Amino acid sequence: MFQKVRNTAYLPTKTTLVYDGNCGFCKYWLVKWKKITNQKKLNLEYAAFQLNYQHFPDIPLDRFKEAVQLIDTNGKVYTGPLAAYYSLHLANKYGMFYRMYLSKKCFQQFSDRTYQLIASNRDVFFIISKLLFGKDPEKPFPFWIVYLLVISSIFFL
Repeated sequence: MFQKVRNTAYLPTKTTLVYDGNCGFCKYWLVKWKKITNQKKLNLEYAAFQLNYQHFPDIPLDRFKEAVQLIDTNGKVYTGPLAAYYSLHLANKYGMFYRMYLSKKCFQQFSDRTYQLIASNRDVFFIISKLLFGKDPEKPFPFWIVYLLVISSIFFL
């Protein structure tokens, strides 16, 4: 399981989401995440850890390799699913997930385990993402609907 980081003494000038820049799954979903969180409005910076981990020397490199880190301008660090939920909270979208993560132990455990499953199998989930939504995250196509219709038609014939 990924280890959570709580704080850093090295404060970024902008809230920064640090991700794995060598991860196809990460880069694919980052395109969608920027749209969801409205990056420009939020003043949220996205940075590959390979180019930025040295800005936060008190966060071990392995933490960046294990999970996404959202580093707030006050030094608070949000790790893994909490980083995702907090960025949604900042964007005033789906803030309920952030609140549920903090208040419901079962939701926190489910989120952490699901995140760990995906993080441990990024290549597989990258392929699944492309099969379900298409190769271009800028222009997603809901292939999952086509698959569902084909399977349903076979089942009902």
